Amino acid sequence: MESVIRSIFGSTHGTQKVAQGDTSGNICSVSGQVIVQDDATVESIVSISGSIRVGSNCKIGAIKSASGSVKINESSHIGKIEIASGSLSIAQQCQVESIAVLSGSTKIDKNSQIKESLICSSGTLRLMPNVTVDGNIQTDSGNIIIEENASLGGDITFTEMPKPKLGFFRANYSKPKLIIASGSRLEGNIHLYRKVDVTLPPEISPNKIIRHY
Repeated sequence: MESVIRSIFGSTHGTQKVAQGDTSGNICSVSGQVIVQDDATVESIVSISGSIRVGSNCKIGAIKSASGSVKINESSHIGKIEIASGSLSIAQQCQVESIAVLSGSTKIDKNSQIKESLICSSGTLRLMPNVTVDGNIQTDSGNIIIEENASLGGDITFTEMPKPKLGFFRANYSKPKLIIASGSRLEGNIHLYRKVDVTLPPEISPNKIIRHY
């Protein structure tokens, strides 16, 4: 997220808007909301602090947020999404190249596609019905909930958590959950570097679970 912090110079305070159907270059906001209305095209959005709202049928090259929620409406095409702290909501029938959320929940609505990797370090990741993820899915401490008829082209990995430090709450190291609903297809394996409660449908063999602890 260093690139987000470096972009603070030359940024604009307050709400920024891209009107419906307009085309814009790089947008960088220090503090305030970024609103992209329907059918707009934007090269990139960088937000230091504040929410980002993208309308329907938009094309965005990249989105980077240091702090704040990001919401994408239906049928939009997005490049890379990187969020340091904040929730991510993607509506139905969207296409995204890759996603990385360090702290915050992620929800991807039905019939959307993630073409590369999907990382949600902490916070619940929820994939609604008929979502396609062509690459790998990774989390550290979050829950992963995958609704029916998902298509998963890579591995699902729960990485090893760092050792607790004095003053940390024990709840930060509780056992996460992986739930995959019926009709889903998993091409890769499930790599567990920590204990996880796993619920699989009959279509996915328990032999795909590889425990590294």
